[in-house]
Order: sequence, then structure tokens, then C-alpha cells
Amino acid sequence: MTDLDLIKSKIDLVDYIGRVVPLKKAGTNWKGVCPFHQEKTPSFMVSPEKGIWHCFGCARGGDIFKFVMEKEGVEFVEALQMLAETTGVTLSKAPQQSGQRKTLLEINELTAKYFAKALSDTASGRQAKDYLVGRGLTLNSIADFRVGYAPSTGRALVEFLRHRGYAEADIERAGVATRKGRFLQDKFVHRIMFPLTDALGRVVAFTGRVLDPKQQPKYLNSPETPLFHKSETLYGLHLAKMAMQQSGSVVLVEGQMDVISSRQAEVVNVVGVSGTALTAEQMKIISRYARDVILALDADAAGGEATKRAIALSGEFDMNIKVALLGDYKDPDSMIKDNPAAWQRTVLESVSVMDFYFDKVAKQYDVSDLQQKKQATRELLGMIVKISDPVEKDHYLKRLGRWVGVEPQVLYDTIRQLRPARPPAAGRPTAKTDINPVWVEERVVALPMVYPTLMGEFMDRASQIKWASGLANTVYSTMVNWYTAKDTVQTDELLAQLPEAERTGLLEMMLVIEQSYAGIDEGAIRHELNFYLDVLQKRSSAARRHELVEAIAAAEATQDQETLKRLLGELDQLTTRSN
Repeated sequence: MTDLDLIKSKIDLVDYIGRVVPLKKAGTNWKGVCPFHQEKTPSFMVSPEKGIWHCFGCARGGDIFKFVMEKEGVEFVEALQMLAETTGVTLSKAPQQSGQRKTLLEINELTAKYFAKALSDTASGRQAKDYLVGRGLTLNSIADFRVGYAPSTGRALVEFLRHRGYAEADIERAGVATRKGRFLQDKFVHRIMFPLTDALGRVVAFTGRVLDPKQQPKYLNSPETPLFHKSETLYGLHLAKMAMQQSGSVVLVEGQMDVISSRQAEVVNVVGVSGTALTAEQMKIISRYARDVILALDADAAGGEATKRAIALSGEFDMNIKVALLGDYKDPDSMIKDNPAAWQRTVLESVSVMDFYFDKVAKQYDVSDLQQKKQATRELLGMIVKISDPVEKDHYLKRLGRWVGVEPQVLYDTIRQLRPARPPAAGRPTAKTDINPVWVEERVVALPMVYPTLMGEFMDRASQIKWASGLANTVYSTMVNWYTAKDTVQTDELLAQLPEAERTGLLEMMLVIEQSYAGIDEGAIRHELNFYLDVLQKRSSAARRHELVEAIAAAEATQDQETLKRLLGELDQLTTRSN
């Protein structure tokens, strides 16, 4: 038994998921409201028999490891380690690089404790704490976010970590020290320290803010390390993720003080981009917990660019973007200090991002003037072109047409010119032939696993298919070996032969099929199987015909008569079979 199988055997999937998602019995399975997207009608299914979960609303699914990955926002190795600790399983083989990551996490954790102690136990630290309290932070917030102070001695942290047994190379690799000549020195000196954590609350890096206005830069981040990638970090995520999942929304702010102040004002589904431009990686992480994003970024050029970036990314991750209107306040922190209740109302009354831009442009331009009308139109079209949903795009194009007095068709023609033409990626068919067969293939190999009476018909026809899906190809190859040997396929035996990833994928598709085809006559299911096989065979034949045509041209060019005869014969057989 592998480590993964042993861990799964020690976990009751329904009990584990049920701690997060209230589940009700539904036949042999259990059903609940999906924790990964907003829905009213439960479409989240758990199969204890298969050890699989699947949401029919957002199409996410997998085994217990995939659930932890989605829920906690971690990679497989981390999910494996977490579940191994939960079940008391000692992994037979430590995950690659886990030793180094463990050391770097220990150094960062110890450094956070060092900074927190320095905030309370040194004279300069107490001055820093007084500054934070003067900015409106409570002692509870300082503790919750583990805010600390980096002393001004220059090597105190390095010496502290060395005395704890850590090598200088690891201290430098963790990003808390920097080398100057032959000597390693503290990276952060006389700064207020904000630990940056991953989704599990583990310290991976730091941001240091100056106390002395003459000191530059105002904010200093840890360098990129094996633990820390700025483009993938969201400040306060470990504290906000539960509220984000429960509400289905997140308030996105810029700085650490914005996040802390917002939580104090009881708006707790808030994370910070920590001054960086909003990235696709950050939006991907957010999408694990929420679909509605409320932007409350600073009222400066960087904040404006981040808002535009959010619109461009929203379609890619199926997100709804709104804007919290800060009025004359420069950032959320300043609004909260002045009026916490106003901040709560601002978040509740946030407007759609396109409504925000329409209002902004309307205040900026006088459309009775032709030049200003053209400029206003160009600016708004530049935003509308980024909308991926066609209904939403049509809505705003017509709204723009009514406002500037231009026919919608003119705007459609203009927007087509704005959209850059993208050539097909190398090796990718054009739109006319670009049909993704993976979903069909995985459904086809799963159907006879759920309905064994279809196996013979499937095996007779599937040999002519060129599989595009790695999962389908692996499952079919395994089927061939077992079907040939035994003239039948025992589901459990076949599943046991599959690699872990393919076994999980097949089980999930089997769950989908069981639910989708419940109560449907087997004759109709057989008809659908044959329809899918027809689609895949035609696609495979077309692909092979294209290969043969190219090979024949090459054989003609080299006057290879023997190869040419063989290829022409195969092409003739393929054409006859297709007809």
C-alpha cells in the first residue's frame, strides 16, 4: 500500500469534508453546497465508496488531497504533508526539497518571533509600538498580524539565528539577511516589520516599513526565495480565507495598514496586494475562495492600473469585479480612521467596475465637444474590449452608444480594430477545427466502467481512436491489457493497475456519469457512447489523413517509391473506411 492509499484509508472522506461543508445523504452519496463557488442549490457531491468529491456547478473535484489543495490554497506536496500529520502516517519518502523548505520556514518563524519580542522588549521597539497605536492599531491586531520591530544594530538577528544553529547560507537563503563583502548582515534595520504568510499562516517573508522618514525606501520587502514569490502573495489571506469562502467575496486593498484597519472595522474578508501590481497568480489564488472581487485600491495611478488589470484578468478566472468608492480619501486606512461605519457602507455599496469607469469618464469629458467625445469613447472602448462575457460587453457598448450618440454598430466595428489579432499558437489548429476532445474522451473511457455491458462495444471501436487525453490513453491501454487477458474487466482490478492521478481522475468521471445518467435507459446510454465514439473516430481519421498527406509529399520529394506505395495504400484504406 502506498503512502497515499494509507492516508486515504485512515480518513473518513464524508466526516473530513463535512467539517467544512454541511452534507446530507443522497442515495449512496452525500450532497451539500459547494465551498468553492456561490450557489443556492446544492451541487457538491461526495462519494465515500470511490473516495471522490465533485461539484457539478463549478466542475472542481478530486480526492482528499485535491480537496485540501483547493481549500487551503496549497500545492500537492504540502497537502500530502498536512494529511500525513493529521493521520499520523510517516511518509516512506520525504517530498523533494522538503528539508530545505522546512529549514527556511523555521528561520522565518523564528525571525517573526524575534521581531515581535523586539517590539515589546527594546526601547526603540516600544517607540515603534507607540507609533502603531497612534496610527489606530489595537494591541490585539498587532498580535494577530504578528507585527514586530527590526532593531538597528545591524547583525543582531544574524547572530541570534547562528546561535540557534542555523547556517549563514540558510539565513541568507531565507531572505532575512544580506551579504556585504564577506559579512552577513541583517536585511531589515530599524523598521516596523509585517510578516508575510502563506494561506496556512506560515511566515514566508517580511515587509519592513521605515520609522525614520529620511530612511529609504519607505517599504522594503524580502527578496524572492524558495518560499516567497511576491506575485503569488496576498497579505492577510490566512485570516481572511474563511470569511471569503463564506461570503463569496473579497475586498482587495493595497497596503498592510489597509488590511489591518479593515479587520478592525469588521470588514474581515480583506487581503492586500502589498504594493505590487495585481497579478494573474494572485487572481488565481483569490478564485479558490471567492468569485466577487471588490477593489479598494489607493486613489493614485498605480491603483488605477491595478483596477484595469483586474478587469483584464476577471474573464480569465470568471470573476465579478466591483469598485469601492473612496471619495476624497486616499486609501481605505484613512477612511477607516475617520469613519469606520463609512468604510462598511462603501464596501456594501460598491459598484460594478464598468459603472465606475462610466461615471469617472462622464465627469472628465464634455461629450458635446467632438474631440472630447472621441477621447471619452476611446477610453471606455479600451475598457469594454477587455470584457470577455459577450452579453455584458453588448450591454456596455449600447450604453456608450446612447451616451455619445453613436450607433452601436459603429462601436462594434471600432472595437474589432482595437482587439489585437492573435495568431494561432504553434501546433494548434485554427478555430474551424479546434475542438477539444479531452472531455469527450474521458467520458467515453468512463462509461463502460460504470456500465460494464458496454465494454465489448467500446473495445471493438476504441482501437481506431488516437487519444488526446493522457488520462484516457492510460485508462484505455490498461483496459486493453486486462480485457485481452480475461475477456472482461473487473472494475476494482483495473483501477488498482492505474497510477494514482489517473485512478483519481477516472473515479471522479465515474461519479459524474453515475449522477448524470441516473434513471436513463441503457439503450439511450449506448446510443450516446456510440455518438461520442463516432466523433472521436472522425477526428482521429482526419488527423491521420493530414499526417499521411504530409508524409506522401515527403516521400514524393525523395522519390521513395516503397514508402510512397505503403502510404498511398493506407490513405486509400482510411478513405474507404471513412466513407
